Amino acid sequence: MKKTETAKQRLQEAAANLSQEKYIFPTEGKYIVTISGLNRISKEALLGKKLIIRHFPFTIGRASYSHPFSFRGPDFLIAEPETGRISRKHLSIDLKDDQIVLEDENSRFGSLINGERVGKNAGGKERIPLRYGKNEVKLGGRSSPFVFEIDVIKNDQKKVLEDYIRCGDNVVPVAALYIKLCQATKEIIRPSNIDDQALVTMAMNLSASIAEDPKMAEMLHCYAAHPETFSDVIVSHSINVCIYAIQFALGLSYSVENMIKIGAAALLHDIGMYKVPREIIYKKETISGEEFEIMKRHATYGYDRLSSADNNLVPVVAHEHHERIDGSGYPQGKVFLEEIVELIGLVDFFEAVTHNRPQRGPITPHQGVQMLMGKKHESFSPKLLKTFVNIFSLFPVFSIVRLNTGDIGQVVKSNLDWILRPIVRVLFDKYGEALPVKKEIDLSKEEHLFITKDISDRVFIDTYFDI
Repeated sequence: MKKTETAKQRLQEAAANLSQEKYIFPTEGKYIVTISGLNRISKEALLGKKLIIRHFPFTIGRASYSHPFSFRGPDFLIAEPETGRISRKHLSIDLKDDQIVLEDENSRFGSLINGERVGKNAGGKERIPLRYGKNEVKLGGRSSPFVFEIDVIKNDQKKVLEDYIRCGDNVVPVAALYIKLCQATKEIIRPSNIDDQALVTMAMNLSASIAEDPKMAEMLHCYAAHPETFSDVIVSHSINVCIYAIQFALGLSYSVENMIKIGAAALLHDIGMYKVPREIIYKKETISGEEFEIMKRHATYGYDRLSSADNNLVPVVAHEHHERIDGSGYPQGKVFLEEIVELIGLVDFFEAVTHNRPQRGPITPHQGVQMLMGKKHESFSPKLLKTFVNIFSLFPVFSIVRLNTGDIGQVVKSNLDWILRPIVRVLFDKYGEALPVKKEIDLSKEEHLFITKDISDRVFIDTYFDI
């Protein structure tokens, strides 16, 4: 790996361009639409979150991974258990003649909108207006399990700071992109008969969709940092480590080609966990020593699953991501590790401790950094740790912080050369009152402002910072 001054300058210029880009889009029309799940399977499709739609059309369709992964296509993908119930281009939510409408021109089974059938192929209307307020939408006909609530609410006509990004000609919520990634990851890493090389190709393709767009990677990082994401722990951990590893590799000035390989290896690093009994992975009580020994086998399982792939990095990472340079890791107790293997092992550890697990709650990102830096034994090389802190900051993305003004905000981006001065999205004033319009402050450009403390209250975070 070569880290030339020119590469560093290019990286700094790219970061400067990112910080100057304003993710503020004017809202369109009179209405905002929210989508939430009304039953378990629909809530899981949305990661248990609520999508906020300000730009139209917003399209919904079936997740199909027979084609290379792409952020283009439907804005919200649904991985269905019953093939064919939901179509690849099922319906769209659009703004027509100052009214929110649902259009279904292609789906086979249609949809039920407040009990009325929509979908010309299913014998219903092609278009139906949504009423103001709450609407019940059942995708795929009467026997479909997917039931959503679509709420049409008044638009405040203000420019609101939102997590939106452009995909092709459309502007979509980053939350929808993150859901796509989770669903795609689930399809890639779940047990299947697909051969090793096809599996790696799919992972490389997904990794490329992130690594080739630094702006997208930066914004997805905010969602990956949320302590509670996808209901499938293996899925959320895998995609989060992929995103973290790409961010780390970007900070180390790796080439895009190498970032893609690193992202793919990170995505597949825990594929062996699917051979560990679910009752151990999802056990809510403390795992016993015997159970931990069983869980440790996932590294060998993963290597065996991927060993015939042409990309040698992938099986090595699956096998060695829990090895440590002091010999305390497993399964072999190795002390000499490739930098990429150690890099993925570091972000794997950091993601794990800062996210919910069935057996425990998360610690804050700031505490996670403190844990890494405060280890008595050198589990990771000092050089890599220092670089990690320089890239992710002492207050990593998602950290909830209080400024010297008393204002409270969320870290949304690190500054490469100012590890104590990230970009903070201020949400509450010093009196605890929510700001009507959120604002972002780059602390590297505001010398009179600084962070006084990290706020570790999980109840506070869970109440006010749900994505």
